[in-house]
Amino acid sequence: MKKLSLCIALASYCLNSYAIDLPPTSIPQHNSDVGMHNHSHSPVEKVTPDIRPPIADDKKLMVEAMATTKCDTQSFVNLTGRALVNKVFSVEPTCIYDLFGMPASSARHVFKDQQMQTVADSLISLAEDYNGNNNDKILQIVLFLRAGYYQQWGNQDQIGDYSPALKQKVKTAISNFTKSNHFDDVSREHGEVLREVITLIDSAEVNGQFIPTLTRLLTNFGSKHKEQWHMAAALNSVFTVLFRGHNFEDFKTNIQSNPAIINSLYQFITNNDDMLGGDYAYLLPNAARELGRFLQYDGKLKEQAKESVLSLLQRYQLGGKGGAIWMGAAEMADYYDNGNCSEYGVCNLRSRVEEQVFKQYHECAKQNIVIRAQQATTKQMEKSCNELSEQSTYFHDQFKTNYQPVKDDNNDSLEVVAFHTREDYQTYAGFLFNISTDNGGMYLEGDPSQKGNQARFIAYEEVGTNNFEVWNLHHEFNHYLDGRFNMYGDFNDAISARTVWWIEGMAEYMDKRNSNAHAIELGKAKTYRLSEILSNDYNSGTDRIYYWGYLASRFMFVKHSADIVQVLNYFRNGDYSAYTEHMGGIGSRYDEEFFSWIDTLEDNGDGDDNGDDNGDGDDNGDGDDNGDGDDNGDGDDNGDGDDNGDDNGDGDDNGDGDDNGTCVGKQSTDRDDELISAQPKVNLSGGAQYYFVQVPDCANKLTLSVTGGTGDADLYVNNEGWPTQDAYDYNSAGKGNEEQIVIQSPEKNDYYHILLSAKSVFSGAKLSVSFNDAVTTSDPGQDNCHKQRQSDRDDELTNCSPKQLSSAYSQYFYIYVPADTAKLTVYTQGGSGNVDLYMTKEGWPTTESFEQSSTQAGNTEQIVINNPASGYYHLLIEPKAPYEDVKLEARF
Repeated sequence: MKKLSLCIALASYCLNSYAIDLPPTSIPQHNSDVGMHNHSHSPVEKVTPDIRPPIADDKKLMVEAMATTKCDTQSFVNLTGRALVNKVFSVEPTCIYDLFGMPASSARHVFKDQQMQTVADSLISLAEDYNGNNNDKILQIVLFLRAGYYQQWGNQDQIGDYSPALKQKVKTAISNFTKSNHFDDVSREHGEVLREVITLIDSAEVNGQFIPTLTRLLTNFGSKHKEQWHMAAALNSVFTVLFRGHNFEDFKTNIQSNPAIINSLYQFITNNDDMLGGDYAYLLPNAARELGRFLQYDGKLKEQAKESVLSLLQRYQLGGKGGAIWMGAAEMADYYDNGNCSEYGVCNLRSRVEEQVFKQYHECAKQNIVIRAQQATTKQMEKSCNELSEQSTYFHDQFKTNYQPVKDDNNDSLEVVAFHTREDYQTYAGFLFNISTDNGGMYLEGDPSQKGNQARFIAYEEVGTNNFEVWNLHHEFNHYLDGRFNMYGDFNDAISARTVWWIEGMAEYMDKRNSNAHAIELGKAKTYRLSEILSNDYNSGTDRIYYWGYLASRFMFVKHSADIVQVLNYFRNGDYSAYTEHMGGIGSRYDEEFFSWIDTLEDNGDGDDNGDDNGDGDDNGDGDDNGDGDDNGDGDDNGDGDDNGDDNGDGDDNGDGDDNGTCVGKQSTDRDDELISAQPKVNLSGGAQYYFVQVPDCANKLTLSVTGGTGDADLYVNNEGWPTQDAYDYNSAGKGNEEQIVIQSPEKNDYYHILLSAKSVFSGAKLSVSFNDAVTTSDPGQDNCHKQRQSDRDDELTNCSPKQLSSAYSQYFYIYVPADTAKLTVYTQGGSGNVDLYMTKEGWPTTESFEQSSTQAGNTEQIVINNPASGYYHLLIEPKAPYEDVKLEARF
């Protein structure tokens, strides 16, 4: 009866039908926020190695999701000829992304064969004159054609068949592009275009016509390409073209005369295995799988593939160096040449891999829940069991289930499969569970009407924490409980009505309860009416599905519980028609009340709504509106007159005997080049200037800051001797005159030497020093820290939510800073090793190209930006030496 699979999408696409006839690659849905995993539901069919797509780069979604430009897709409808081409030229690429999700009723008027041919004609001429970037809007043209092929694949009955003439024109355009003098360029701009052109090869199903081009891209890939994410992403598109190419007869024929592709794949892996453990490591197992896929052929092609696969299996090892490469080659040998498994050393592969991966097994006491973990202690798994037990109790109490499952549901147990890292998940989960792993995890409900069916959640541990925490576990556990105790029928029955607001929104509400700052922040904008959210489907976007769904569910639960009781009655009896009629009766009746209710919300973080329905913000009538224990709003709960967090009456907030923690040092000096806290250096201008500061006995930290003025001054500091731009202990070299260096535990009664250097001539700058009382890396902004929602992405940094990092390689993160932020502080501290910190607002930083940096010795780094512009900021953690347990945090 009920079959359900939840795919937590992070990149590319989640397959809606696991058949050989796979769709052309789509553009991932982009939203203003990308921290939440998207869920798509699909029948639980085995995704065997022959139909499991290559792994996509996670940042693909993130980069494309950052765009916030609104797009009127209806303005494309019924345009033809030059008017259509000009329209495509006039919009940003992100607008074209929206055409991938355009309703079929509109798409049929945009992507007719003749309209596609018109745009293809434009691409032919643009490709002839391609100049290595998107100045002539070639990217928009390519994306439009890709969107057309994607729409036609899913809506062939409305759009109709595409003609051979269109296919020939697209083939000619791509051929012109490959002949361009700029085809071999290595740059961000070219990479953006190249990635989409290579994917267009697959969209147009001309895979077999460009095998030499794919070979060329693999062969040319080198060290410079590894410095550009877009070039790596473009190379990854090669694997998609190869993966789907085996479905087309011309590919099968032409590959016989182009066997060099096999050796190119092998050489690509062995020449670039220095990428293991880095950002582009995913390229290597992708190449290994595509190499191994040639084992399906006969004759010399298979012999060549077999020789290369055997070499890879000998060069790398399961669970060791290149384990993902070994796994990719091994599963292809197991699938395509299992009769010769002993030659490859892959007999009984599944049991071998399970034995290697799953070291831990734990049954939760008094619960029908089993945890199979790759790396966890019994104590850690017991903690997860306790959390799920508490969640279960809360769920049953809120929904008054009496612990009675819906009729015909036999899912009386849940198996939680927890890989140690996302990389482990992508390496092993596809093979072990026959699922696609281009996602953040997958809940497999199976068929609950069948006795002995096993519900299973497959995921991996959260990064940046010291504890064993399974990614998105609570949200997914709510899906399990909701499907078992609230919603009757199979998944198709459940979504035959507009129930997505409930399915995802209620799962979020039961998980986050009253602590969902980002949802509340979005709600304050009043972008959507309640009636719109209650009509959500799975194409409504992340914000509407999860954050607004949370708000709608919480509102209905708190303000209209009678409706919730009635809805549950319909759900549990499978009467979705009656549910639809009931919701139609609600209509827009609660819209204004919904907006008024949102105005009363604050993120209190206590997870307890307590029935606050009167808008006063006080849930329990104790007079305390904010949960700080202070019922009069002065922040002082004990009457000591001290509102700085000291409630013991001694007036000392930090226990150092000094109420404000200040340490001032010398109060006067007769030297112009000595810096003291009482006398900052002001109106500084010109070129290089040198100063020194003496650290007093009371100092536990030393903060040097440059602010104000015009131009661009950089700050360099040495303990012993004068610094230069090439020799220094600490530096801060961001754009403009906003620089800061924080030194923890400086040498007391010692001198630090300062160089103020001009990257460009500066004037009006101020140089100051402070001890102990500055906002520093030990806890920036502690008193005013307002925690954002906890991100579900391992590379997103959110306010006041630190990450714990250990690696020998560079790591990239991003953070969204809202409007009207007074100060952004990003810092690292603790652990062992030596990391540097780089940041840019536009694009990803490198050690050579950045806007702000902190490159002190050790792991104590800090970047401070006053009045930062709103939007996304990009971070690079660059090791000078391998590092462990380094804390990365942002505060604003």
